[in-house]
Amino acid sequence: MIWIAVSIALILWTVALLHLFWALGGLWPAQSAQELARMVVGVEREGAMPGRALTLVVAVLIALAGLWPLLYLGVAGPDLISGLGESRLIGFGMWLLVLVFGLRGAVTYLPGAWLGGGAEPFRTLNRRYYSPLIGLIGVGYLILLLG
Repeated sequence: MIWIAVSIALILWTVALLHLFWALGGLWPAQSAQELARMVVGVEREGAMPGRALTLVVAVLIALAGLWPLLYLGVAGPDLISGLGESRLIGFGMWLLVLVFGLRGAVTYLPGAWLGGGAEPFRTLNRRYYSPLIGLIGVGYLILLLG
């Protein structure tokens, strides 16, 4: 089970670093802000990328989501973050993460779902890569909970 927790952590920490990079003005894998907005948000208009503060908040939340399964298994240690030693709180957080990642992974494929649309290349990237990966992470959380 530890390999599932570590895999989730490494994937989400990489994604969190990417969001931090974008918050600091980075454009990769795009060449312009408008292209990045089309690629990762799915909108065409200029200035459509979320602001720096929101992107930083998202980066922190993604990093915490990566830490959570390690806390759940006791790998990171309950003393790492004061107050999270309560196993019920950690367990509740895991169920919340199953719900959030599971729904985000699935909603793309529901009829009429806004995440199923959007500008290209977001639509294709979302259906082919983003949603399956997010859904798989949700399944990983669930396996850890039930295992």
